[in-house]
Amino acid sequence: MSRVFNPMSLRKICVGVFANNQAGDYASSMKAEKLFQRRVILSETAFAEIVIWRVPVPISGSIHSYKYRLAYVIRGECVLRYDNEAGKGDHRHINGREEAYRFSSPRQLMTDFFEEVRRWSDEHADD
Repeated sequence: MSRVFNPMSLRKICVGVFANNQAGDYASSMKAEKLFQRRVILSETAFAEIVIWRVPVPISGSIHSYKYRLAYVIRGECVLRYDNEAGKGDHRHINGREEAYRFSSPRQLMTDFFEEVRRWSDEHADD
């Protein structure tokens, strides 16, 4: 499968949004604020979708003020996903298995996700 977009180039674009780790002060009385949403076409059959919110209080299972969903989709199948679903906390889905993920910042989250996209793409280049 030929790639028309380098995943690491995408990482540079997206991580730039969080260069200052936009944590800041956020009053608990405020509603969730969508910080970032982007779907990027990586090839004719693949895309990455990134959505990150700042929330007034951590969701169940997390200790930070972010709610997120990052997905890598190929031919309609999500092959990699990082999220923090309520009750489960921070985790990722890779090759059909779910494992814990240690969240530190939105910037590091995107770095980790796009490194995993690159690794997955390299390992499955002949598919």
